[in-house]
Amino acid sequence: MAYHRQLHELSDMPHQKLESRTIIIISSPEIAKERYINHDLDFSSKATPHARTAQNHDKFSFFWLPIGPKWRGLRKIAIIQLFTTQRLDSSHLIRQEKVDELVEYYWKIQLT
Repeated sequence: MAYHRQLHELSDMPHQKLESRTIIIISSPEIAKERYINHDLDFSSKATPHARTAQNHDKFSFFWLPIGPKWRGLRKIAIIQLFTTQRLDSSHLIRQEKVDELVEYYWKIQLT
């Protein structure tokens, strides 16, 4: 279904214009569930900021890829290999250190 048809179909739903994008407001869990079940691919496309396209980051990061076979493959690898409980537990201290460094850096630049 074309994007403009989706918006026309949803024109009776509350929506907001945010810069050049139309944001649809779904406040009912039932409607949200129906939209995700029947129109998941239509609403899952992500706009890629221009800064991400400068060095082709949008073609190699599964976060910015359009949903398709390549995205599904990378997502599967991330779920199976990177985000397992064991892997996350083993990297907890490193992640905590990096968060601490980031907070320290933030306060350092705020005070200068």
